[in-house]
Amino acid sequence: KALEQTLPALVRRTMAEGGRGVMLRTAELRTAKRTSKRRTKIDFAFDAENQAAIDWADRHAAELIDDISETTREQINNAIAELLETGSWKDALDEILDAVGDKDRALRIARHETMLAVSEGERQAWDQAVDEGLLDEDSERTWLVVGDEKVCPVCEGLDGKTAKLGEAYVSDSGDEYDGPPAHVSCRCTERISG
Repeated sequence: KALEQTLPALVRRTMAEGGRGVMLRTAELRTAKRTSKRRTKIDFAFDAENQAAIDWADRHAAELIDDISETTREQINNAIAELLETGSWKDALDEILDAVGDKDRALRIARHETMLAVSEGERQAWDQAVDEGLLDEDSERTWLVVGDEKVCPVCEGLDGKTAKLGEAYVSDSGDEYDGPPAHVSCRCTERISG
């Protein structure tokens, strides 16, 4: 029960950080009604209370909860309940690590879920910028890989691919992805093209 109560809020906060990060990294956007290629500074704040953002976070949290076994769910619920009671993050982390199996797996899951929520926050921020008339609805995103020897074949096939906002990227093999991360341990990101 504690997991169902706390996880959606945690996913929303992480996603909101991704949305706010878009605007911090992109200090200048082209306005939707621009007359030249000159960039114009704008004020834009990611709205974490936007219903689309809340709905995504709630759906994703529910998927996460459904994907774990009943025993694991119970152990995590107990750890969260104890955390709320005692305030001891260390004890809660130890119990959650025990429930998940091992530290490496727990870290992989945490990194992946964080990347997923941050990336969704970026996409939500772009959608909000379109709604505000600050970004063209025909804008495209570009998939970016880290570019080192660790890039996997999946991501290599997506490097440099573009997709319109709200549409999927299509890899060289024909698979579709909403955006990074493409898989656990994916280090890819995306940016608005142009």
